[in-house]
This record gives sequence, C-alpha cells and structure tokens, in this order.
Amino acid sequence: MKALVVGLGLVAAGAAAAYLFAFRGPTREGVMQELVVTEFQPGFRRTKTLAYEFRNDTLACPALEAARKSWRNLREAWKTTEAYQFGPARDLRIASNVDFWPLRTWAVEAELAKTGPVDASVLPSPAKGFSATEMLLFGERSAAPTERDCAYLKAVADDFVAQFEALVQAWDKNPPVMLDAAVNQLVSLAYAIEDMKLARPLGKRHGNTPQPEAVESPLSHNSLADLAANLDGMRAVLKKLEPLVERTASGLTAKTLAVVDELAAALAAVKPNLAAAAIAQAPEAEAAFKASTKLTKILATEYVGALGVTPTFSDNDGD
Repeated sequence: MKALVVGLGLVAAGAAAAYLFAFRGPTREGVMQELVVTEFQPGFRRTKTLAYEFRNDTLACPALEAARKSWRNLREAWKTTEAYQFGPARDLRIASNVDFWPLRTWAVEAELAKTGPVDASVLPSPAKGFSATEMLLFGERSAAPTERDCAYLKAVADDFVAQFEALVQAWDKNPPVMLDAAVNQLVSLAYAIEDMKLARPLGKRHGNTPQPEAVESPLSHNSLADLAANLDGMRAVLKKLEPLVERTASGLTAKTLAVVDELAAALAAVKPNLAAAAIAQAPEAEAAFKASTKLTKILATEYVGALGVTPTFSDNDGD
C-alpha cells in the first residue's frame, strides 16, 4: 500500500510538472537546447563539410573554377552561421582566423613573397582565411597562379578544415546554451550589417563619400550574397525564439521578421553589386541602409527588452 501511495504521488507530481510546463510554455533552456540541436550544430557541421570540399577543389590549382564555386558555397554556409557565432567561434578566435576583414592585401602579399613551406596555422589572421583565398581566387593573381600561389591556397584551405573541425568539436562537446549570448549576437550582427557592411561603403560614415572598396568580399563581388546569408541565419534564430518572445511581446517576432524581409528585398534589388551601387549612390542601396537601421533599432530595444536580456553590445560593435 505504501508503495502504491508513493507511486501515485510520483505520478501526481509528474502530472503537475507537465501542467506547469504547458501553462508556462517553453523554458529558456529548452528553447536554447532546441536551437543548438536544430540550427547551431548543423550549421557549423555543414560549414565543416563544405570546407573539406573546398580543400579538395584547391588541389586542381592552377585551375580555379571548381575552387571558386566551392569557395562561394563555403562562404554562404559560414555567413549564415554569423547569426550565432558566439561562444567557441569567439573564444577560440576561429571567427577572426577564418573571416578577418576588411581585406588586407598587403598582408597576403608579404607572405606570398616569402619562400619555403607555408604553415597557415601560424599565419596572422589578415593573411589567411577568406581574405587570402578570395585574393588568390578572384584577385589579379588568379589570372596566372604561380606555384607559390597554389601552395599558399592549399595551405589556407587545410587551415579552414582545421578551424572548422575545432569549432564543431567545441559545439558538440560543450555547447553554450546561453540565451543572452545568442540574442546579443543577433544585435551585434545587426549593428555590423548597418555600420560596417552598408554605412561605410555607402559613405554614411565619411561625409557622404562612397567607399566601395570597404564592401565585404570586394574581389569576388560576394557582398550581397554574404548579407543574404546573414539574414537567413538571423531569420532561423528569430523563428526558434518566437515562443519565448511572444510570452511578453505578442506580435514582436512577426514585426521583426517583416523588417528582416524588408531588408532582404531591398538588398535583392541592388544591382549589379554593392560596390557599384555605392559609387552610383543608388536609391536601392539607400533603401537597404534605411531598412538595416530599422532592424538594429528593433532588435536592440524591443527584442532585448522582451526577453529581459542584459545587453553586452554597443554602437561600436562590428568595428
């Protein structure tokens, strides 16, 4: 009888817990766990897989066409994860090692001028990663790659694999389930889009003097694709956080996603590329910039407030 009473008590307690969970809705920890499993870990794993494909394609150097295509695929995957590049991506300096920018051509040229084997693991961040590979695949040197160019390209591609392997291992071993960090990363990305990726090349920070050379991925003209991938990643995170947001701010997720879509549509209208649009001071680029300021504002104020997140970003984020 005593066992029966205890058993009934456990059942009742379980039912009560289930009721409270249903009544209160998803927990912060539960939502973050789902984000890790369904978005963050798969996103980084896809980047690692594409890094291997890119490395394989660099073996054909001095033929570069396949490597250019796999570079863009890898770039898209990586820029999608920028919406959640907190934790290991920063702690292990992987983000800066693989995606240092603005492009420092002199840093790459200085290393290419040296002789001997290339060990990309000890190269400074401006001399490797996407910057170096973009320069070798799409810059002036790509017209006639030298033996040194090909060796350098392959070494940096090897480093991509090593960096993304380390990132995936870190996320698999001890994933950071931190809502504050995730939300602050979204806001930081919004600031970077508004300031570094749009305002600066469009001349908004330099007396209305366009600086087309300041666009992201300038040699490959991949800046618009980079931004589209950024927004894809942001959109995925926002949708998964919706159950938490809606508890205190009904309709805020839909409002935020509408601004993301507005920015995406404005960027899609920019032709032929962002650098050319900056020079022409195209109205489509201006519309994209205005939409980016709306996105930053809504995320940094309403969204952060709705989730009770402690801000760790500033207006200088993205510098």
